[in-house]
Amino acid sequence: MRTSQFVALVASVLALSGSGLYAQSVISAHSGTLHYSEGEVTVDGQVPHQKAGTFAEVKNNQELQTQVGRAEVLLTPGAFLRLGENSGIRMTSNKLDDTQVAFLKGSAIVDFVEVTKDTAVKISYQDYDVTFLKKGIYRFDSEPAQLKVYTGEAVVSHGGGSVHLKDGRALPFTPALVSEKFDNRTGDALYR
Repeated sequence: MRTSQFVALVASVLALSGSGLYAQSVISAHSGTLHYSEGEVTVDGQVPHQKAGTFAEVKNNQELQTQVGRAEVLLTPGAFLRLGENSGIRMTSNKLDDTQVAFLKGSAIVDFVEVTKDTAVKISYQDYDVTFLKKGIYRFDSEPAQLKVYTGEAVVSHGGGSVHLKDGRALPFTPALVSEKFDNRTGDALYR
């Protein structure tokens, strides 16, 4: 083998082996992988067991609750749900092409790095359904009950009506479905 061929072969092997260094730390065939947690976090009342290289899951109809703690759940490739303290969700469907989560209480941020045609995410709060049309950062709060769109675009449906929300718009979860402006350049520790 000539020197130039050997150098090309070594460069190819290094390029292929090095490409995995920047890959996601978790690849899952379904939604609900508990990627990170700190403090008091439970899944269906039990402390999730996490070992190196394995991740706990929030399966269908299971509830993830935080007390004095935080958690991050992988929804779809490119979509993360982060729960603040004293918050909760229920995983309604963990299918990648039809992920459904019920937001129960507290505060949660949904961060879409990418929205694809092959995956769908719907988050409900009581009898409000939220679907996401563009990548962005969305915040759910239960007190006061509202959705904030920091960046992106979402559709909220309730009682036969719906409203589109874009950057810098908040929607109180009231029957009126009337959005209002908010300062999307500021936020608390969960947002930061």
